[in-house]
Amino acid sequence: MATSNSKQRLFEVMGKVNKTFKPRLNEEIGGSDIDNIVNSYLETALWAEGGDGHELDNKSIYDIDKNSVEKSKQDIMKFIQLAQQQAPEELTQYNAESLGHNIWLSRNGHGAGFFDDNNDQLQDIARDLKQADIYVGDDGKVYIGGAEPMNEKIIGKKPTRKSDDVSYYKGEGAFPGYTHFAVVKADTPFEGQMLPTANKIVNGWDYRGEDSEDLKADKQHYFTQDIKDMDIKPSSVQIVATAYLKKRGIDPYTYDNWLGNELMGKFVQSQY
Repeated sequence: MATSNSKQRLFEVMGKVNKTFKPRLNEEIGGSDIDNIVNSYLETALWAEGGDGHELDNKSIYDIDKNSVEKSKQDIMKFIQLAQQQAPEELTQYNAESLGHNIWLSRNGHGAGFFDDNNDQLQDIARDLKQADIYVGDDGKVYIGGAEPMNEKIIGKKPTRKSDDVSYYKGEGAFPGYTHFAVVKADTPFEGQMLPTANKIVNGWDYRGEDSEDLKADKQHYFTQDIKDMDIKPSSVQIVATAYLKKRGIDPYTYDNWLGNELMGKFVQSQY
């Protein structure tokens, strides 16, 4: 987890990698700086989520999948657009490198980033992006995915676990490393009709290697907060493992069993 001196540490690391790197203070953010913001964001992602022999430790931003880079750029542009509308003065306090650095730390709840500067407006905007997962795929590339209801689509990706059926991933499907899922408990009443939401999946997590007792004991940390961040009432879903779904004939790795974006919107609205 990042500390209050995280910016300085990042500057030191980047200075070693690129001898020409010099942090620029209070530089107004413009469109020409977007690549610098993205690079800093990705550098921070690898640094903040790695450490202690993590598989990310030997990776650089050049190992990151190009689609993940593009998705990261879109997220950053979304952040900047909202910040320019809601907190323009606060935004100009940051140069490109520190902005990308803070966006990653804040959106992923590291207790640092904009939080360090007591910048509540930018902190809230970053948190609204939802948490982004970063992991090394079977192909050795680094992938970054957000916590959108449909999650990331992986096309033609080999299954992570040998027990998984390769046929699941010949087309578009959910990330094959997911071990736990949030499933809607029942059909949902909405504006005089019943939405066919029962047994549909709204989110997934990859908790391979985690102790099952830890997962049960701290559901708030592992599951509930993510559900709340999606504006879904935790009481409307149940958290289940892969085996539970397969016993009931539900394939969690095909999008046919996930709640689509349009239906997800109505499902969320029905809870408020």
